[in-house]
Amino acid sequence: MGVGAANQIQSTRISGNSISTGQISSSNWGSSAGSLLDLNAGTIKLGGSSDPDFAVNEAGAMTASAGTIGGWNISSTSIYSTGLNSDFSSGTGIGLEGDSTPRIKIVGDGSDNYVQLMYATNNWGIVAYNGTSDPVFGLGNPLGEGNQIAGWTFDTEKLTGGALTLNKSGFISSSNWHISSSTTNDPTGFISSSDFQVSATGDVTASNAYFDGYAAARAMRVLPVIITPSNKTQFCSASVTEEGTTVTTIFLDGSGAGASAANTYPDRVSNHVILDLNAKETGGDVGAVVNIVPPNLPGGGSIPITLEISASHDVELCIEKNSEVAFAPMFGFTSATVLPTRGL
Repeated sequence: MGVGAANQIQSTRISGNSISTGQISSSNWGSSAGSLLDLNAGTIKLGGSSDPDFAVNEAGAMTASAGTIGGWNISSTSIYSTGLNSDFSSGTGIGLEGDSTPRIKIVGDGSDNYVQLMYATNNWGIVAYNGTSDPVFGLGNPLGEGNQIAGWTFDTEKLTGGALTLNKSGFISSSNWHISSSTTNDPTGFISSSDFQVSATGDVTASNAYFDGYAAARAMRVLPVIITPSNKTQFCSASVTEEGTTVTTIFLDGSGAGASAANTYPDRVSNHVILDLNAKETGGDVGAVVNIVPPNLPGGGSIPITLEISASHDVELCIEKNSEVAFAPMFGFTSATVLPTRGL
């Protein structure tokens, strides 16, 4: 017999095979400790009344701070299969974490075989690994590395893999070339690199071209090199012969008057030169012409050089033996029709 609420007398009956009562509680039952089995209400509380570690309410809902149920481990912030360790870093199975950085992780055989969905600052989205240190794919910003699939990263504008970029505005580019169908960044159908360009209208610009076969054109125009007193050092190298003649060598191979490798300066390459200065042994802007270095042809070989002298200028060709026999092999000339002197 006991006294219940409002000093009402309650009773406990004990018979041969049963005990009839309202509650069964531990001797230390209180707000933070003890256990209570309330038979009248149909509840269970273990670990105090205010925040029990384990409880079952009238509807049968159960709460627990930790434990294992049916092969699943339970902690205060996570539920994970017994094949995983508590931080999901090893083992196999599924883990669900519900703290301030929630995540779901499905782990296969090995620590680098998993799929994970997570959210944290600079580490959110879904990522998958297949036994390698680099992800097979990542969506969002997993591990702070952004979207990626098989080594390619992507955003709302482009796909990037190593040096290659595919942009949705209509172009493909690498570190040294560009192909575009954009009408905003480049002409439609534009192909470009530092030394080779093809426009949508078919115009081709190149520093050199080599055709190992037949080439046909309706017209060919040579862009001449014009040498003047102001730019002569870009083309002309002075010297003195054994006989004491002041001479100059003209470089048309883009080497900067022989100071650099051929084709270093593509705008200084031509097989047609216009001398807009005086080239004379004495009293000239440069010495008499003793040699002309032609352009380097792709694949080797030689190319004819044409020399034009602008009006009111004198050019001397240095032939030490003063012999027409020596002139031909030195300059490799062939006879040509003499044109009237013309101004530039």
